[in-house]
Amino acid sequence: MKRSVRTGLFLSVLGAAILSGCSYLVDEDRSDCGGSLRIDYRLRLVTNRQAELETVLPSEEDAPVRNALAAYLKGIFSDDAHDADLSFFGEDGARLEHLNETMDANAFSCTLYLPAGTVRHTAAANVADSGPVSLEDGILVQHAGETASDLHRTGLFAGRGTLEVRPVGDQQATADLYMVNAATALVLETKGAEGIGDIKAYVSGMADSFSLADSTWSFASSPLVRTEGIPVGTGTQQCLVSVHFPSRDYRPGTRTVTETVEPFLAEPAPEPLWSWRVYVPVSDGTVTETVLSLSTPLRAGQLKILKAKVYDTGIVSVSDPLVGVSVTLDWNQGQDHDIEI
Repeated sequence: MKRSVRTGLFLSVLGAAILSGCSYLVDEDRSDCGGSLRIDYRLRLVTNRQAELETVLPSEEDAPVRNALAAYLKGIFSDDAHDADLSFFGEDGARLEHLNETMDANAFSCTLYLPAGTVRHTAAANVADSGPVSLEDGILVQHAGETASDLHRTGLFAGRGTLEVRPVGDQQATADLYMVNAATALVLETKGAEGIGDIKAYVSGMADSFSLADSTWSFASSPLVRTEGIPVGTGTQQCLVSVHFPSRDYRPGTRTVTETVEPFLAEPAPEPLWSWRVYVPVSDGTVTETVLSLSTPLRAGQLKILKAKVYDTGIVSVSDPLVGVSVTLDWNQGQDHDIEI
């Protein structure tokens, strides 16, 4: 099983604090064996969303699709958490506490009693309404059907940390959660593409799960992820969008995200890391498959927009020399993937 590593939650234990927020304290005096702990949580959204929209879709001609895509992504790239799942583990690995909170805010606090000693903490936010993703034994798992996985419906945030709980006194900790999924969009110019049918596309090469305990993504199955078209209104451009886990990152090691654009700049890998698979029905009744392969990693919190041109043959063409293009005319379902067309 291959994994990609990323740092997540940061916890630091501070001094005494006024107990507030959600409370899970026990009335009896347990000062000899543990202490009360308040944790202040904050969602840290680090993304290139606005920069990507303005850079790739800068013209007046792009305005309808730019505005439509920005509106669609507003609920994905958001630092508000609807729900949070919080787990606390003792030194023996046993779970001491498991809390589920609903807050609809980008910051919230929780106070609970914990036994003295080293406590490991994991947190995940926005899982409840995410669609195909569920939290199972500390792993955010993306479920796939027979043909593909649905796209994510929320921006998922997660993190981890270690607490040293003192046997006496009230304590406070801070926790930052970071986004662990990403988004891609394909903007297609269809002017002159007479006779084409409804275009479908899938994204491949993305992770299928994320482990809270060690902040790693798994690529055990790397299923196809569906996309959906968003209404543009005017013009001849179509837009397909998907939300999913990130791709592999060919650079080893871990990194801490601190900037808004710099973390998403990367040199291309020696081989493709992820791709768009685009299927265009044409007037003779056949389907043309175009695979657009990208060797630049897609990272958590990142938006990647790709512009392309569709021809009446169903072929999808891009001008970016870093994007590989492979075309299959008269593509037959099941040649590479058993997908829905």
